[in-house]
Order: sequence, then C-alpha cells, then structure tokens
Amino acid sequence: MMESQVKIGSASCQISGFDTLSKLRTCLLLTVAATCLPHAVYADLTLPQDPSVVSGGVNITITDNSKMRLSQSQDRAVVNWGSFSVGREAHLDIQQPAASSAILNRVTGDTTSEIHGRITANGQVYLVNPNGIFIGPDGAVDASAFVASSLNIEDADFQKEALKFRGLGASAKVENAGRVTITPGGYAAFLGGQVRNSGTVTVPRGRVGFGAGERVTLDLSGDGFLEVALPSDLEDKSALIDNSGVVSSNGGLIEMRAATAREAVRNAVNLSGVAEARSVSMQGGTIILGGGDGGRVTISGKVSTQASRAKIEVLESKRPRMRGGQVDITGSEIVLDGASLNASGDAGGGLIRIGGDFFGQGELQSAQTLSVDAKTHISVDALEDGDGGRVVLWSDLLTNFAGEISARGGASSGDGGFVEVSSKQVLRYSGIADRRAPNGVWGTLLLDPENITINPGEGGEDGLEENLELGDVILDTTSDSNESGNITINANIDWSAETELAFVADNDILLNGSLNGPNGSVVLDAIGDIFLYGPITTNTLSFSAGSIIPDANSAINVSNFSISDGDWIQINDPLPTFVVTSEFDAVSFNSFVRARSGNGELANPYILSDIYGVQGMTSPGQTDKHYALSNDIDAGVTEGWTYGSREGFLPIWAFAGSLEGNGYTISNLYSLPFNGKGVDQGGMFDTIWWTGTVRNLRLSNASIFGSSAGILAGSNFGLIENVWVDGEVRGQAGGVGGLVGSNGGVINDSVANVFVEADDSPIVEGDFDGGGSVAVGGFVGDNFGTINRSHALGDVSVSNIFGTSIRAGGFVGWESSFLEDASATINDSYALGSVDVESNVGDAVDVRAGGFVGDLQGPVNRSFSTGTVTVIGDATVERGGFAGADQTGGTEGNSSFWDRDTSGLETSAAGTSLSTQQFQNTETFISIGEEVSWDFNSVWAPGDAGFYPVNYSTSPVILATPNPITVQYGLTGVTPTTGSIVGGPSLFIFDDEEDTLNTAPVFQPPFNYSSRNVGARTFTLPTTELLSANGVSYRVIDRPGSASISAASLTVR
Repeated sequence: MMESQVKIGSASCQISGFDTLSKLRTCLLLTVAATCLPHAVYADLTLPQDPSVVSGGVNITITDNSKMRLSQSQDRAVVNWGSFSVGREAHLDIQQPAASSAILNRVTGDTTSEIHGRITANGQVYLVNPNGIFIGPDGAVDASAFVASSLNIEDADFQKEALKFRGLGASAKVENAGRVTITPGGYAAFLGGQVRNSGTVTVPRGRVGFGAGERVTLDLSGDGFLEVALPSDLEDKSALIDNSGVVSSNGGLIEMRAATAREAVRNAVNLSGVAEARSVSMQGGTIILGGGDGGRVTISGKVSTQASRAKIEVLESKRPRMRGGQVDITGSEIVLDGASLNASGDAGGGLIRIGGDFFGQGELQSAQTLSVDAKTHISVDALEDGDGGRVVLWSDLLTNFAGEISARGGASSGDGGFVEVSSKQVLRYSGIADRRAPNGVWGTLLLDPENITINPGEGGEDGLEENLELGDVILDTTSDSNESGNITINANIDWSAETELAFVADNDILLNGSLNGPNGSVVLDAIGDIFLYGPITTNTLSFSAGSIIPDANSAINVSNFSISDGDWIQINDPLPTFVVTSEFDAVSFNSFVRARSGNGELANPYILSDIYGVQGMTSPGQTDKHYALSNDIDAGVTEGWTYGSREGFLPIWAFAGSLEGNGYTISNLYSLPFNGKGVDQGGMFDTIWWTGTVRNLRLSNASIFGSSAGILAGSNFGLIENVWVDGEVRGQAGGVGGLVGSNGGVINDSVANVFVEADDSPIVEGDFDGGGSVAVGGFVGDNFGTINRSHALGDVSVSNIFGTSIRAGGFVGWESSFLEDASATINDSYALGSVDVESNVGDAVDVRAGGFVGDLQGPVNRSFSTGTVTVIGDATVERGGFAGADQTGGTEGNSSFWDRDTSGLETSAAGTSLSTQQFQNTETFISIGEEVSWDFNSVWAPGDAGFYPVNYSTSPVILATPNPITVQYGLTGVTPTTGSIVGGPSLFIFDDEEDTLNTAPVFQPPFNYSSRNVGARTFTLPTTELLSANGVSYRVIDRPGSASISAASLTVR
C-alpha cells in the first residue's frame, strides 16, 4: 500500500491508498487546514470528510479506507468538517496528549452526523453538528469525555473551557442508540433541541448530562454540571428528552434538563429506560430530572442512586398473637421481589414499615430506593374482629410499588386500616391496597410523593379507580422538598363506591380529565391554585386553595359543595353546567364569581345566568360590585340547599352595588337563614345598603323566612325600582313585609303579591321566641323611608306574637320616623289584601291594625285600601279601615281613602271612606280624587266597573278620553272620533320597553250613544281590551265623550 502525508503549519492532511497526484496538489494548496478527504466507496466505510484544522496540531491519517487517525499534538484543538460520520465498518481513532486534552469537531456542511462504527480517544471529544447527531445501534464511543451537540460553541470559549453552547431557535435532535463508554471520572453530554437515548451511556464516578434547549452551559468544576435555558421552538411535540436506554454514572451525577416555557406546557422529559448513579466507595450518586417551567416529566423506567445492597433487617413484634405483629424493613436499597409479608391477627391487623416510618418521620432509617413487584403481597388484616392494621412503604428517592396490600377490617366488626405508599421524591404506584371493612368504616390509602401526574391507562387511571373501589384515597404532595408539589390529573377517573378521593397539593392542582364518583366524595386542597379543565360528578365536593379557576369545560354536578378557602372565579360564555342539590357552602369566607362576562364595574357588570352566580353576590369582596341578569333563572334548587343550620339561599349581606334585572324573573327562591340560635333577616337581600340599587326584577313563587323579612330584602336603605314579587314570607319580629321587611330607602313603582305572615312560633327546631314588637305589612313591614307608586295585593296574617306591640297594615305595618332625619313618606300607593291579627296573650299586647297602615306617624298621600281588618283576642286594639292609629295629630291621610263596603269598617284613624261604587265609577272617582290632587294624567288610572284605581306604572292599563264630535243623524254608527290616551307600554314598567300598542281602534265606531236622536248626547267607547305587539293585554278605561247629533239633510227628488 502506498501512503503519503502532507503537513502544513499546524495542520496536516493525510492521503492514503491509491490517491492521485492531483489530489495531493489540492491538499498542498491549503494555507491553514486540510480540506480534502476521499469519500467512502461504501456507507459501511464512511469516515469524516473535508477537514479544516482551525487550531491545534492535528495530523489526519487514513489507512485501508476504513480507519482514520487524528493525532493531536496540542492540549486543545478545533477542526471544522464538511461532514462527520463513521460507517459500520469504519473506525475513527483520536490520539491526544492526555486524558484532559480536548478536540472540537465542528460540522460546517448540511448533513447529519451518523456514527455506526467506532470512535476511540484517550482524551475528550466534542462533536458539534447543527444538522443533528445520531449514534446507531452498532455505534460505539470510547473516550475520557464525549460531548455531542447540535448547539454551537465559539472557538474562543472552547479554548478557555467556557463551555457555553447556543442554538438558533429550533436546534436539531441528538440521539444515541449505541454505546458510549467514558473512563472513570469523565463526563458525557448530549445537547440539542431534543435528546434521545435508547442505547447505553456509562460514566463511572463521572457526570452525564442530557440538555434540551437553546442555551446550555457545562460546568466542569462547580457543583452544577448542566444548565439549560431558552426553550427550542420545535414543531415536534414529543418529549424534549427521551431516555429508553441505560444511563449509568455510579458514584457520579446524571442530569437531564429541558428548557420549557410556562405558558406553553409540553412534554419535557420521558424516561422509560434506566438512569443509574449508584453510590459506590463512599461516593454518592445524584440524578436530576428537570422539565423546566412548563415541562412535563414522565418516568416509567428505573431511576436509581442506590448504594450497594444493604442488609435488610426484619423485626417481629412480641405482641400477643391475637393481634397482628410488627414488621420493619430497612436498608439503602430495598427490593421486594415475590415477597410475602404478613402481620394479620384475629383481633386486629398489625404494623408493617418498609423503608422508613410514616410520612418519612421518626428514627427508622429511610431507604434511598424501594421497589415492590407485582408478585409481592403484604397483609395486615383483622381476621375476625378489630380494625385493619397499618402499612407504610417509604423511600427518600424513589418508590416503585406494583404489589398487593390488604388491610381489611374484621369480618364481624372493625374498620379498615391505613396504608401509606410514599417517597420523598418519586413514587410509582401501580399496585392495589384493600382497606374494606364488611361491618365498619373503610380505610384509607395515602400516596404522597413530591409531584403527582395521573395519566390514562394502567398504573394511572385504572390503578386509582381500582383502589377507590376498596377504600378512601389521598394523593398528597406536601413536603419540605424543593420540588413543585403539583398534582396533574390527565385521566378520567370513574368509581362507584362511597369512598373519598382527596388531592392535597403543595402547589397547584390541574384537572385536565374528569372525576366521576356519583356515590363518593372529592376533596381538592392546594396551597397554590386549582385549575379545573374537566367536569366533576360526585356526592360531596370540597375545595381549599388560593384560587379555584374553572374553565368552560368544568361542569359541576354534586349534592354537597363547599369552599373553605380560596376564591372561585369563573367567567365563561357559555357557562358549563353547575348543579348543587344539597349543601352549598361557598360564599362565607371567599369570593365566588360565576358570570358569563363582565368585571363587576358599573360600566361592565357581571352578567349572571343562574342562581349560583346570584348567590355569589353575597361573598366577600363582591357585595359592592355591579350585576345584571341575562335570562330568567329557576332557583328551585335552593329549597334543597343547606349551609350549616341554614336552609336555602343565603341572603345577600350589606349590598352596596347594583343589580339590573333587565325584566327577567328569578322563580322559586327559598331561604331560611337560621343561625343556630335564631332566624336572621330573610330575603334575597339581607340588607340593601345606602348605595345599593335593585331595578327591573321579578321574583316569582318565592318562599322567604326570617326575623325581619321581605321577599326582596329584610332591610332596604338604598333604591328599589320596578320590582315585582310574589310568593310567601314569614317573619317573627321587627319588620315583615311582602317586598321589604324594613325600608329606610326609596322604593318606586313596585308590586308585592305576597302572603305575609308574622308568627313567633319556632320556624325550625332550636329556634327561640323572637319577642319584642313586630310591624307587618303587605308591602313593607316598617317604613321610615319613601315609597312611591306601588301596591300590595296579598293578605297579611299575624299570630302567636309574644311581645309588647303589633303593627299590621295591608300596605305598611308601621309608618315611622324613629331615625333622626328620617322622612317616612308614602305616595300614590294602594293595598287590596286583608289584615288578620290573632292575639290571645292578654293585656300585655297592644294591636294597631289598618287596611293600609297599622300605625301612622308620617305622610301618606293619595293612597287607598280595600281589605278587611280583623283582630281576635284579648289585646288592646286600635283598628281602622285605612289606619289603625294616627300619631300625626290628624294632619296626614286626608288625600287617602278606604272602601267601607269591602272592609266592613266605617271608621279609621286617618283617611276618608268611600263606597265600592265610588271607587269603581270612573267619573265619580276622578272628581273625588282631583279635589285632593290625584294625578290621572301620568300616575293614576281611575277605577271603572269591577276595578279599583291602579298606577299606570305597575298595571297594564290605558285611560282613553275621546274628543267631542258632531255627527249627522243616521251616521252615528260609522263616524269615528279622536282623543287622548294615557298609559300603555311607555308607562307600564313591567312591559318590554320596545313593546308597542296600537290604540287607534279605541276611537273607532260603533260607539255607545245615550241616544241617537238629534241633540246633545254622550257616548262611551266600546273597546275594553287591547293586545300589544308582545302579547300583553292592556285594560281600557274610557271616559264618556260628548256628541252633537245634527239633523240629516233633506233630499227632494
């Protein structure tokens, strides 16, 4: 064989074999480095091509077309290559001055480096190729150090051992499927956008680093070998680091780190092979797996830093044989392979501790690693009577459990036992633990590693479901470690037993799957936040967290719902299903927001669409926010709600914001706010504060109970407008009214069609007698504010009041001014219901009852009542058709009336009596009313046949007044008229503001004339009802018109 060598400065090019003279000339033309090499004839003989030595003395020699030798004469060298691959039959040998010498081989071409043959070196070899690096199954690297990187390093940094690698944003993959063997104390690193290892990497007492990212630093002298930063922008969403092979650094360090972005969660590290850094010769091993800010780390292989196998010590208890004994197993590495451990007993199960004590505490030695295979069985059963025993399996680094544990309660009596399978760092649990008790309470399984991820399939979802059918399960990541402590549920968990599943996180809980245990219970407890991205169906659901953040997929369907700590913030359109049929305890200590949109500001209110969002209005921090309804709401579910001793809807406390009902209806609201000693104020609102407003709302078929109570509010100091309520309300003391219990604010244009009852008998077991005075009214119980243009339709009933005074009225019980500067005023209002008071407690009770007001202490203008007033019992009674008592000295009530026919009362402390006919004759009542300033042009529609006067604002009515007409005799049946209309959709506030009413037919003939003969006549309009465009029926009240009927023209033929 012919061999030739050319040396140029510190660089040389070796041409071997039958090379031509022209090739030799080419090499001679190089000024710095050799740039030509023959391409291999066959792939199996491929060797690196086109070298250019940048620095360092490097001689390149090729022999037999299959072997290349690099002879390095200086401590550090840099060679650029057009390509760098080694075929299956090829061998690259690098001779270096010492084991600490290093050579950087950088590929400047556009091909991947594929190592299918051998690379050997007595020093440190760096291979940098931005196109990627692949070591095939037959490839082998033997060196004192080896770095394979698709990230570049600057020559200057390499020369001064500042090993800083940088990518361009989406660096290529580096993969090893072969064998990399490094001499003891050396290091190996694989750096790229993605790193794969399905082969073997062996570095005894050295360091191994897998780094995925765009900025990587290797520190050969400090404690931290590998630093990774800046995530790669890769389309491939598979794991950034995947180790399915074997990585071994006994007595050394293994680091696998991937850079990820917090806002773009992805798979970072997947370890299905072996990462082994066993402690040897008093030198400890370390393994670090890092997924970055947004990375997901999945470990399904073996991670071991175990020392040489320690002796396993088994201690048996000396306790009586009736109860199971005690077994302790300690050691550095504990492997249970087909073992059988039994501490069962007839009178109760015993205690087994493997690898440490419960929660890693106590004096028992903690294992570094613990492995229990599927053939191992551990038993602490109570065979006949007594409780199941206790089992703990613990390690500081890694617990891998696939065995079976039985901690059953006795067949005759006793509860299930307690099982803890834990690790201070990593836990793999795919086993089963039976904690059932045929005649007792089932026991608990605790799994508490640093982080928990539950994925679909066997060992994750399936294993958890199987264990839930056998007892309660707690998954707990709280510890004193530096790990994140997150719990991630990626699977759909289904079980049917009446067992509890509890997640307790040292940081966050992420529910990406679903929890479906309709007979069981779920506890979600996080020091950080809870993110709900999936549905939950269970019997009892409990939360504790910094915040609970559900999204549009987080449907809730439970019987009992509670939040002990943490704000619930849910703003989605549309909102997912939310159903709680029994206990609803979510608004006492934390904010609860459930809205379709908005931020609670006046210009952007929370848009509410269900009763849960409405209930959230009373939660801390939300009572001064602004709200609006987007639809009708059925609140029937509130009848089943409980909260401690309270039942139903919890009244909204101290409301200082605004609620715009938009004309929608909340139906079937139920509230009984019993506090354990007595009943609190009742109503949708406990109190509406001075700055609070409620408008354009209907409450239908409500059932409200309380001390002071009203369907809308127990007390009002704010503004209420355009509110309609119907249903029933029962109170005990203070103010009890159909709309509001006590009013110190302003109420305009509102209606109460409510059965109002004041009854001091216990509402619930444990309730006490209220005592004291009570003011009861069909609209408001106790009024020291202002009420305009409103009416009450329901009856008022008072009974079993054990106090000093009763004030009862069809509209207001007590028109008072007991507050300084209070101005109790009622204008243009009426009551149609009856008032019934039953008092049988003797002279200690005084009763003041009236058809409109029980006790009058302030102005009442232009109002009336029609109902009966009945008082039964031995009480001191003041009773009247309009007012029971008048404390104003006769100065008020002069413009108001009562119906002496329907009330059966001829006398009243205030007001004027009218007959039913006077009320219901249009012209008569207009004449009477106008004398005392009643406004029939914008406020009042007068009565007519069968009807009392009503407000235009609260009743669908119009008043038609025809203009005078002149009609020729014989044409009375076809001559129309004109006229004026008052009322209709423009004034009726409970109609849609966009509704329209065609009133033209009112003035169309035929009219009802007093006579059709020639002369001055009167006529009435025949139309009694009109239907609006929205289908609202408007009653028509007409005033009589005047007509002049002239003689017909005489025609002579």
